[in-house]
Amino acid sequence: MPPGHKNGSNLMIKKYLKQTIQNILDNLGVVIVRKSAVPSWHNFIRQVRAHNLYPKSIFDIGTAYGTPWLNQSFPNSKFYLIDPLKESKVYMQQIARKYNAKVLNFGLSDKNEHKEIFVYDDIGGSSIYQNIGSTDTPFVKNIKLNCTGLTK
Repeated sequence: MPPGHKNGSNLMIKKYLKQTIQNILDNLGVVIVRKSAVPSWHNFIRQVRAHNLYPKSIFDIGTAYGTPWLNQSFPNSKFYLIDPLKESKVYMQQIARKYNAKVLNFGLSDKNEHKEIFVYDDIGGSSIYQNIGSTDTPFVKNIKLNCTGLTK
C-alpha cells in the first residue's frame, strides 16, 4: 500500500458516514449546529461586550419578575422597567433598589386605549395575547395601556 493510503481510506469512510448521518437527520427534520451558532441572550451579551458596547439606557418592557441576566450584564446602565401589572410592581421596586432603574407601572401602546390583558399565575406569561394550549387558566384584566411620558 502506498504511504498515506490508510489515512485516505479513513477520511473517505468518515466523509461517507458523516453524509449518511446528515441525510438521516435531514429526513427526520433535525439539524445539528455548533453551540456558538445558536441564538441566545448569552451569546448576544458576549458579542456586545466583545465590541465594547455598554448601553446607557435599557428598556425592559414586560418586566414581570425582572431580567436578572440583563441587570447583571450591564449594572451601570439606566433601566426603565415597564409592566402594567400591579403584581409586577413589587419586583420592579426590588430591582430599582439594587440598580439605577425607573419603575413604570403601566402598559405601552401606540395609542391611548383600553386593552384586555390575560394574566396568569406565573405573571411572566401574561400578555394581551392568550396562550393557546396553556394549562394555566388566566384571569382577565382590563387595563388602560398608554405611552404617557415616553412621547416627550
